[in-house]
Formats: sequence, structure tokens, C-alpha cells
Amino acid sequence: MAKNPAIALVYFDSLRKAKDWYLKTLSADDGMNLYLCDYQFGSEEQTGLDLIEMLGISEQAVLVSDYMANPSIKDRCGKLGVWLLSKMCIQIIPIIQT
Repeated sequence: MAKNPAIALVYFDSLRKAKDWYLKTLSADDGMNLYLCDYQFGSEEQTGLDLIEMLGISEQAVLVSDYMANPSIKDRCGKLGVWLLSKMCIQIIPIIQT
């Protein structure tokens, strides 16, 4: 749980659950949300990058992945304007609320 009560951490283990939650809470998205999304969701065919594109949240999203060296993922992130972060770095990168 986040230490700051103004920060909500929500975790999903499937793309469907993440999409359903987003669509239900869309009216509360003031553009200040930050979405950290894994590239892979188990054995699902669609990826976290597909979800980011489908929901139109590229400017608010960071793809967290072990596939940083994959040229097609890097290229697609670049085209969509999605930040790409290595899973190894997620614990050392501070997220600061401004």
C-alpha cells in the first residue's frame, strides 16, 4: 500500500481486469494518473503495450519490461510515445508526486 494517501496503487493480473477497471474509472482520470504496465500478462496474446494503445493512455504510461533490448518493442514505444523502463530499475526509480 502506498504511504501517501493521495496515491492509489491498483494491481491487475489480466488485461481484461485492467481494461474493465479503467473504463469504470475513466471519468475520474484527470490526466494526472501514471500507469505502470507490464509487457506480458501471463499467456495472454495481447500485451501491456496493446492495452496502453487501446486505452489511449500513451502519454501517461510507462511500459515496465524485461524486453528492453527487443527492437520492435522499443520502436513501438517510441512511435506511441510510451516510456520504457527495465524491471530491474523499477525498485530504484523514485516516483514523486508533484
